[in-house]
Amino acid sequence: PANSNISFENIDCFAVNGNRFVIFNSLRDIFIFELNEGDALSFDLIHTPDQASDRSNCVALTDELNIFYHSKTQNALFCIFKDIGTQGSFKSFSVNEVECFDYDGAFYYKANDVIYSLEVNLNSATPTVVVDLTTLNIQNSGDFFVSEGRILICDTQKDRIVEYDISANALTSFEISFTKINLPSDFEIAFNANPNY
Repeated sequence: PANSNISFENIDCFAVNGNRFVIFNSLRDIFIFELNEGDALSFDLIHTPDQASDRSNCVALTDELNIFYHSKTQNALFCIFKDIGTQGSFKSFSVNEVECFDYDGAFYYKANDVIYSLEVNLNSATPTVVVDLTTLNIQNSGDFFVSEGRILICDTQKDRIVEYDISANALTSFEISFTKINLPSDFEIAFNANPNY
């Protein structure tokens, strides 16, 4: 990175928001970078909040450079508010299994195959169910990504990515499938003058 001696080792998690991204390392250090426009790929360190209260495997970055992260050991969601420099967990809110986060004008997280949006202020966090993936026959889902009112969901059980429209409360017709091809029993990696297809 330009103007920085930050090492990109021992990264626990990271998140991207536009041309900015946050890195959360195993020492609980947090670094926010901004990508520079231009021909060469470079980025600048623009903010280093206080050290996090705990390690995390999920982090999200808001437009205002506020940071959300989840502590597995404390079963708590934390927020670091940039403008007022405070950090803390939400006392009225706890969730044991946060699997992944995203931010797109609102904060989203997934726990036990349910995606929630979260309204937060300095003292509290109020979750709202956006979609229960089991009602869509999506189980053991992976990560998700939110953009402009639509959620791309990784359906690991069926090797596909599907799109969910938040305002319509339904899956769209968009789908990317990753099919698996079973190899024939006589398959070999060797020269064969008469290959089979």
